[in-house]
Amino acid sequence: MKKMKLVFLVFVVTCILSIMNVKASYLVISGITIPRFSGIYTSDEAVKDTFSNQYMKKIGAVDKNSGDGRAIEAQIQGTLTGFILLNDNQFTVLPNSNSGYGEMPGTYRILLKSKKSLITEAYFTGKWVLDENLLY
Repeated sequence: MKKMKLVFLVFVVTCILSIMNVKASYLVISGITIPRFSGIYTSDEAVKDTFSNQYMKKIGAVDKNSGDGRAIEAQIQGTLTGFILLNDNQFTVLPNSNSGYGEMPGTYRILLKSKKSLITEAYFTGKWVLDENLLY
């Protein structure tokens, strides 16, 4: 019974935070499905309130059917720089240009797609850092 009360409390707190405008410094994107045939996954909006670069790290990406590793590309919505390949175990600056886009405070979305157009979907887990000061 005690565990049930705790689970209910966590559920209520989660519901309250989800309807509030929560500003995040980093987001873990876990267990999302990237569509087949170069389909694009679009994240929910995230509010950035600092002047700093944004980074993305691929923790893992696997083919939904075979479990083989999958190359994934990322882009900040609205940027003109195109998609950037995410490598395993390292943070990649988004966007990879000198435009300054993405450094400004504002509301952003991240777009993810498979590098190759394949018939199967992919599962993806990664970390999107909106404030580069968290990397150090």
